[in-house]
Amino acid sequence: MTSLPPEQRARLVGAKFSSLIASHSGLHPEVTGFPGGAAALVEGTAWVFLDDRPATGLGGALAWAMRHEATSLAVVADTDTSLLARRAAAFAFPVTVWQVAGTDLQPAEVAPIPSETPVDPAELAAAATLADVGVEVVIEHGVVTGEVRGLEVARVVTVNGAVEVHPGVGRNDRDGHAMLLGSDGDATQGGAARTALERVAADIRRLRSGVEADRHPLGRMARSRWLRHEVVVHPDLVGAMTLEPVPGTVERTSVGDDGGAFAVGHDAAGSAVVVGCSVGVDLDLVPAAADVQMVADARSGSSSRLVLVLPTRDDLAVTRRLAALLGAPATIVTVPDDWYTATGALRGG
Repeated sequence: MTSLPPEQRARLVGAKFSSLIASHSGLHPEVTGFPGGAAALVEGTAWVFLDDRPATGLGGALAWAMRHEATSLAVVADTDTSLLARRAAAFAFPVTVWQVAGTDLQPAEVAPIPSETPVDPAELAAAATLADVGVEVVIEHGVVTGEVRGLEVARVVTVNGAVEVHPGVGRNDRDGHAMLLGSDGDATQGGAARTALERVAADIRRLRSGVEADRHPLGRMARSRWLRHEVVVHPDLVGAMTLEPVPGTVERTSVGDDGGAFAVGHDAAGSAVVVGCSVGVDLDLVPAAADVQMVADARSGSSSRLVLVLPTRDDLAVTRRLAALLGAPATIVTVPDDWYTATGALRGG
């Protein structure tokens, strides 16, 4: 179905969803379009089928339920239902998640809290090269990368048993540098690769500042992670003393994937703080941030408060309504729309 034209795919998804509801409940509601799936209102319950990237669809499903004044939500998907069920547990609003099982539905199992992915000690040691040139070391799902203002500029990799630092913004750029540098492509050895890493980092600092930040694609890319970088530099914005980046519970698909970016830390009283940053309209921010909070609390054995950081123009009513639906409602902090410029209030390093 993935290669079908959008309109034809939408019709097939709607027909599948209608059949599933009928098979499960005996009811035949009117199924309507929903971004990346289909939806129906059945006796006060919003039924939403998540067909495209279901792992990131809970926020949109909740927004649809609120817009149609539903009293509960039933989410249906072919995949990622265990993750959705765990995220649903963070909300006071009644949410049931169903797994498609042939022509019928079955309750989804709740995904356990994931174990932290271990980091290769040799790769972690090699990250010192990144810090030496002023690049922020970020570890996500066991992968060590270097970022400048939220944008990946290098990655630590193991090639034929040897740990190396490869410069480049994303995989294609890293591959391009590797082809040009050949056997000198490891920045831990200094030489041409170290020079290339320094040059890439300097270019990104330039492009992610001043007027270039809006003019150049690399200035506009991954801005949620850039905002996360600024908040980590200025933790007092969210009432924290210290913050450090942490990954979301769903791995990014590419360097340009600009979903929510997260950090954890403590305030002056020693209480835990979890922060979710987002630039642009992202209905998945609240469920994703709440999931990060659940994982952080389970691993630490403590209870944290959740803070969401958004530019003023992205402080939408739907985001606040979603945040208010959480069992422990999140606090929203806004920053100026020009937070990333030299005149913005957060300008960090």
